[in-house]
Amino acid sequence: MVVDATCSGRESTRPLDVLARHLTFGLTRRDVLENGTSTVGGREAAHSVVRGLADGQTVTVEALVMRAEPCVHDFLYVAPSDAFADGRPAFRALVESFALEPRR
Repeated sequence: MVVDATCSGRESTRPLDVLARHLTFGLTRRDVLENGTSTVGGREAAHSVVRGLADGQTVTVEALVMRAEPCVHDFLYVAPSDAFADGRPAFRALVESFALEPRR
């Protein structure tokens, strides 16, 4: 699981679905299992689940990307496909715990 924020550069101007696709670069033989939007911290987020090959192993990746100016926040969960469902509840709990502090 990875949570990251980028607060400068071109990422803040790119569409969220494009940024979410960037999180799965490197996967080959891709199969998109879920694709759409979700809510993170009360804000719209691009959401996808993709299965593919990484370093010869079949993995499943769940990616969410949301914008909270001036930052773009990424949430990423990668697991071997046969173990993906086991860790997904912990990832969902992590994402659901995300909250933005009010701007000052």
